[in-house]
Amino acid sequence: MNLLKNKKKFALIFFCVVIVWGVTVYGDKLFLKKQPKALVEINSAQFKVEIAQTSSTRYQGLSDRQELAKNSGMLFIFEDYQVRNFIMRNMNFPLDIVRIKDNLVIHCSKNMPILAQNGNFSRITSKSAVNHVLELNAGICEEFNIQPGDSVDIQYLK
Repeated sequence: MNLLKNKKKFALIFFCVVIVWGVTVYGDKLFLKKQPKALVEINSAQFKVEIAQTSSTRYQGLSDRQELAKNSGMLFIFEDYQVRNFIMRNMNFPLDIVRIKDNLVIHCSKNMPILAQNGNFSRITSKSAVNHVLELNAGICEEFNIQPGDSVDIQYLK
């Protein structure tokens, strides 16, 4: 009987260790299906976007993805206003990067290449402090005439 109790105790401890290890190693990836989403509207164009609001989802961004649906993207939400630096690390396609302060477009970097001329990943720095950055497929800013001063409406989805 003692042996059976020890096996159950060992199995329970092992299970708990595996769960803690999984959450530690994989973090947000375990909960990818529950990643928050929003509907972003600029100039009557609507984009269904994933929200990156934790340090790990911001770091990962759209890296390693093979493609992005036309009217989708990723919205980076920050709690403060700062000049933001973005890098095209491990990207497989170019992007338009829209910097937003509150509910106004501040700047749109169009058709950001994956690699810079020096062969390193492209980097982009906002020209002023912003609290949101929106990544969309390259060509979207041109197609929908997204420019500084345009109003941005963000509706959070459940």
